[in-house]
Amino acid sequence: MTINLNNIEFVQPGNINYEKDKRSKGSLSFTLNGFEEPNYEIQLKNPSAHQDFIGRTVMIKNIYITVDQKELFLRKLNEYKALYENEKNHL
Repeated sequence: MTINLNNIEFVQPGNINYEKDKRSKGSLSFTLNGFEEPNYEIQLKNPSAHQDFIGRTVMIKNIYITVDQKELFLRKLNEYKALYENEKNHL
């Protein structure tokens, strides 16, 4: 799945809404289900089309992920968003 940086509404700790959202059709989880809680929730401004494991198109609004290096991930994501915004403002 590819996410446009300008479509990210916000990123927050993954444990805030995970229990409520984990079975929602508008949520996608990249975690070891049942073994770990996600590090982050990425909420999108606009739902994004995603093909599920049986080929159906599902509109995703929230993405839950677990990453090995939490701080590095968040720092790099913010750096890329800032670069993208800077380039967009110069066009």
